[in-house]
Amino acid sequence: MLFPSVIMFITEVAGAVEGLSVQNGWLVHGREVIWGCAQHNGWWGGYRKNTGWIHNYKVRTAICRNAPGQVGPSLTEDLSRLTDAMLQYGYPGFEHNYGLWYDRRRDNHDTIKRTDGNAQSPYLEQPWARSDKGKAWDGLSKYDLTDFNNRYFDRLKEFARHCDSKGTVLLHNFYMQHALLENPAHYVDFPWRPVNCVQDTGMPDTIPAANSFYDINDKTRRELHRLYIHKCLDELGDYTNVIYLISQEYTGPLSFVQFWMDTIKEWEQAKGKTVKIGLAATKDVMDAILEDPERGPGISTLCLSYW
Repeated sequence: MLFPSVIMFITEVAGAVEGLSVQNGWLVHGREVIWGCAQHNGWWGGYRKNTGWIHNYKVRTAICRNAPGQVGPSLTEDLSRLTDAMLQYGYPGFEHNYGLWYDRRRDNHDTIKRTDGNAQSPYLEQPWARSDKGKAWDGLSKYDLTDFNNRYFDRLKEFARHCDSKGTVLLHNFYMQHALLENPAHYVDFPWRPVNCVQDTGMPDTIPAANSFYDINDKTRRELHRLYIHKCLDELGDYTNVIYLISQEYTGPLSFVQFWMDTIKEWEQAKGKTVKIGLAATKDVMDAILEDPERGPGISTLCLSYW
């Protein structure tokens, strides 16, 4: 199945399979071919043309956005209504990633260290939990990269449950490369930056940080990646309508894709389950994986966004 940022029903197929399957190059839910657009997750607050960075502009949908006491678009999304709308308006796919930062104070793209933890909602929940120790760059406690944010994963599971029952698709990105390369403001609050977590990640203090992040020869980072990948699969692995992608904007090395796929396979063998892996990478990396007799057959979906 090719997924070039565009992936509702148009016909029926024979031999219905429960949940999402790939049949003759098509994504199929039950007897219906899935066809239409896929939107992707909001990364931060918003930008309005001619007025600059602002704090109250309605922004892209984010599954894990948390606006305490407020439910609705650009706040805490009503995930049942969201998946209904996906079917109604012809975008049955949703590509998810965690946000660039947790709270709205960073929306103006400054890099200033916060003196307090008076965070501004709505919050973009991160996968990792706070440790209640020390003070990160955003003024809140440091992250513990071996512990995970229950709210983040509860929201993903709720969304995946709706996808399974309705025939929509969650395209789950494990990572968000944009935080590692593009702008210093994107990285200052990143959970793996050394000042933001209780672990000694060995990551640089400033960008570029992608090469370090993808270096699996470092034992500490390798194990942190492995724990996180397994956690995502533990939480989502029982849902059929999930396709797993490595990262938004991935331009990293072949070695990290190989490690990521091997870690998924390790989980599959331990749990006796299989999941659908989407391949999103530069063409040279994609070609190498597809030509790999061990890893290539494990790919169900190709994303051509980065060619």
